[in-house]
Amino acid sequence: MQNLLNFELNLKISFHNSIFKILFSILIAFSNSANLNADSVYSKVIADNWLNLRERPEQNSSIIVLLPKGTRVELLEQSDKTEVINGKAGKWVEVEWLGNRGWVFDAYLEKVNEEDQLAGYLRYLKTLKKGELSSIKKAEEKFLSAFDTNSKDAENAFRSFTFFLNMQKEEINPKLNEKLQLDYGQYNTKLVNELKYSGLTVEYCEGESSLVEYYDYYAGILSKYSFEFKEYLLLLSKVGDPYTCDGGIGISWEEMRKRISLIEKFIKNHETIPDRKRAEEFRRAYMNDYANGLDNTPVCDFRNQTLLPEVRSSFKKFLTDNKSSFYFPFMEKLYSMYEKNNFKCSREIKNYSFTFFYPEDKK
Repeated sequence: MQNLLNFELNLKISFHNSIFKILFSILIAFSNSANLNADSVYSKVIADNWLNLRERPEQNSSIIVLLPKGTRVELLEQSDKTEVINGKAGKWVEVEWLGNRGWVFDAYLEKVNEEDQLAGYLRYLKTLKKGELSSIKKAEEKFLSAFDTNSKDAENAFRSFTFFLNMQKEEINPKLNEKLQLDYGQYNTKLVNELKYSGLTVEYCEGESSLVEYYDYYAGILSKYSFEFKEYLLLLSKVGDPYTCDGGIGISWEEMRKRISLIEKFIKNHETIPDRKRAEEFRRAYMNDYANGLDNTPVCDFRNQTLLPEVRSSFKKFLTDNKSSFYFPFMEKLYSMYEKNNFKCSREIKNYSFTFFYPEDKK
């Protein structure tokens, strides 16, 4: 009997010891995690214009995101091998910027101290709850208190803020989807106004609702700031809102032409920021729709297969008012083809215009 009692006692002691070890391990892991966050090391991008964040530690690896000069990144891991790229010796290091994890060449990085304000802002963003409108407001308030209009880091701090806002948008969207669907097509509800207060608004299309950035919100925050990224955001306030839905174009051809002009002006005046590349993508998308239309908003009258008067008039204006356009040679040839064909639409013209933007589909 005593042996049985001893066995049970030892079993209980063993069980409690096991629980203690597990809890101790969890405590140590938590402590290490906290120390890692506290001791996180950040570096500043010193490459001219921007640095490519790549999927793998290879020069030809896919690019995840462009990191503008001055961006702070958190260092995670360093490769052992020293390489020489473009005459610079260095090693590939794994870094993280607002959830984007990848590799950069450390010859284009410079370590910053623990008091670095921008690195501190990135640490702060990590502490905010995901999927909460209040987190966006807290991030905004922190930006305004930490970076005044004379701060050299204000531009990259606000770029980080907009990226953080979009991350929050993806978390918030499914939470509010049901409520937004109840007010489908309404843009002035209490909920939408609350969203706008936190930098978001809603778009409706094909029976679905989705959250998008509210660009006027950015303009309000940055009214007293002056940097190139602000100019990009102001451009988006004029050309960035969705204008197509259900295979149709929701603005006139002249409005498209004017927006293309605004985008091209930005591209010509801002050659050294990564947002120029995104502006080029906008321009290409607009030009494709401008030249080819969409299924439910075609360029040709289906009844007589003739170029629609609105489209023809805008094309002609493009040739007089957009002579410096990157796409002027393309539009000049396209208009000439229509003109020689008495403005009748043909398979040859359609093939030229469509495959100009999608050469892989050329027959």
